[in-house]
Amino acid sequence: MDRIRTAIDGEALRSGGGAPRVAMLMTTFRHGAFVGEALRAALAQTWSALDIVVSDDCSDDQTWSIVTDIAGRYTGPHRLVLMRHGQNGGAAKNLLAAMERTDAALLLLAHGDDISMPNRVQRVAETWIATGASLISHQAISGPDPAEAQPFAAEGSRSGPVSLAALCRHSWTPHMLGATFGFERRIFDEFGPFDRARLPRGGDHVLPTRAALLGGFYYLHEPLMFWRRHPGQMTHHTADFAGGGLSHAETWKAYDLNALLYRLDEIRGFAGRHGSTPLLAQAERTLIATIAKHVRDWSVARGALESQGQTLRFERRQQQVQGAGA
Repeated sequence: MDRIRTAIDGEALRSGGGAPRVAMLMTTFRHGAFVGEALRAALAQTWSALDIVVSDDCSDDQTWSIVTDIAGRYTGPHRLVLMRHGQNGGAAKNLLAAMERTDAALLLLAHGDDISMPNRVQRVAETWIATGASLISHQAISGPDPAEAQPFAAEGSRSGPVSLAALCRHSWTPHMLGATFGFERRIFDEFGPFDRARLPRGGDHVLPTRAALLGGFYYLHEPLMFWRRHPGQMTHHTADFAGGGLSHAETWKAYDLNALLYRLDEIRGFAGRHGSTPLLAQAERTLIATIAKHVRDWSVARGALESQGQTLRFERRQQQVQGAGA
């Protein structure tokens, strides 16, 4: 990273010339209503050293035809890679497949239902080079319609590094919005892919902790994306918004608790591989306290359900639902 910072002067950084290659990974599934806007926004990025990888998870709507039509007419500077899976494998496999189609060191998530601002890649890449952070997130505007979007993170938020200790005090914060992530490939080189038997969802809870253990996690308080909220969204399915207030509360707390336990194992694994330090030991203690609080909160939510005569049981969704866009 020091070599890269030294090699790039200010003018080259602003233009993208001579800069390290970055990749946007656009994963799509049933995004026919939105993917045209999403892909055109990706192609309009101001950072020229850019791969755009579109990986479609066997959509059964017009998503793929829209992608190929736009791609067929594109004549700009970005390197465009298209791939479509023969069968639906889910969001996680789709992302990993997209990662394999580029050798860029910095990877930005770009779902087929969101819209990146034209300077999104440039600002994230500049911040990566300036800070050495392994993961950068940023502010977004959010809503069902870009014309009525509202800021996602609180207006009082500030740009800056987010420490490992701070991450361990929370299950999730608006600074950890996964749709905005730009991250170094070496995070997966160090930790590997997620064990989806243990963590079907919750990568946005875990990736910042991984980054804080490596080069750091940095939040950029600039609205660089429109994060679209709609019924087909993965977040909507995961949080069980359709199940009523009590079931939503229980599902969300259980979701957070599972991710916290996963993070604890990863911190312990990292300490085992690289040796424990006072910082890692304190992070583990803080995270254990956070887990204990979430166990209590989940028990209260579960009790509220049971007091109303409601029960929940796990049912594996069909693969096509699991692969719905984030």
